[in-house]
Amino acid sequence: MDEQVRSPDVPIRECLLQNSYSRYESEEEQLKRALEDSEVEFEIQQAIILSTLLQNQREARSKKFASIKPKFAQFMRIDKNNTEFYTDIIRYIEKYESGNLESVNVGEEFYGKFRRTLDNMRITDIDKKNLLELIKE
Repeated sequence: MDEQVRSPDVPIRECLLQNSYSRYESEEEQLKRALEDSEVEFEIQQAIILSTLLQNQREARSKKFASIKPKFAQFMRIDKNNTEFYTDIIRYIEKYESGNLESVNVGEEFYGKFRRTLDNMRITDIDKKNLLELIKE
């Protein structure tokens, strides 16, 4: 019968890995310091979460116009007379991707030229819709 009884487990002693508190500090001082440290840690974690969200947003915005930018760059190389026009469109797209711009209102002449260019380009309806949401009259 004694052979079936398990021997007791070895007691585990836990201690803080990073105990930066002096043993001469009172409990109130240690508590206050611990609260300050936890607030700093919380702020760091919030900053990390925010930067991750912003990075994800930038990536999503970049994917939205990934297939369109090369087409405008190609048109820019072919159509030398309208280089500035294509440069403006690419610049608007890049500002949108970086998060500095939600949409841009352009003049009637630029918008008309933009619509004619879109009608002549071979792009998907989704890409066309995304561009029209970005560049408005």
